[in-house]
Amino acid sequence: MPARFALLLPLAVTGVLRAQAPVALPTGGLPPRNDSIYALRVDPSAYTGHDYVLLLEDGLVRLEADGRGSYTLRQVAQVLTQEGAEDWGELSLWHTPGRQAIRLNWMRVVDRDGKVLSDQPAHQQEMSRPAEPGSPVYSDRRALQATAAGIAPGTILDYSYTIEVVRPWLPGDFLHYWDVNGWTPVRRSRFTVDAPADMHVRVREKNLSFA
Repeated sequence: MPARFALLLPLAVTGVLRAQAPVALPTGGLPPRNDSIYALRVDPSAYTGHDYVLLLEDGLVRLEADGRGSYTLRQVAQVLTQEGAEDWGELSLWHTPGRQAIRLNWMRVVDRDGKVLSDQPAHQQEMSRPAEPGSPVYSDRRALQATAAGIAPGTILDYSYTIEVVRPWLPGDFLHYWDVNGWTPVRRSRFTVDAPADMHVRVREKNLSFA
């Protein structure tokens, strides 16, 4: 097996984080029911004007020299308002069939007391992008649409999905973004790139307020 290296970017954010660091993202199953990341829940009164807070945003990219690879994302969102519940009640995960394979690793809803309300989506289906009126453009992109059960203000949504590139456009062709300083508060953020040791991976930082 060729040598590999991992570029780990643990991105610090404001606030005192007493919970332990999240473990490496799995590609299936469920996180522990008492996952320490849930202890990062916030006081909604301190986040007036926000519909939700991301307790965790954890991304893992695996790259291969021939262009194949995968992207796994885990997000843990604390819902603060009814508008936030509507935003997170249904997820649309876009991919290109034939070139990419997608799977929903898990979708969990936890109440304010830590009780698990649901360990799986209430509904899951694939859908196509609707045509634009007036000037429709063909697209072969499809979305895996998943509906979360029990989402309401005060609950936490914990979900993860993986997109695998099975037929790349070009060898070594990849592009990934990771944002940490947007409008939405993020309590903990981490982005890991796992690539062959001889692959030249260029990283560009913009507007970071920390090393």
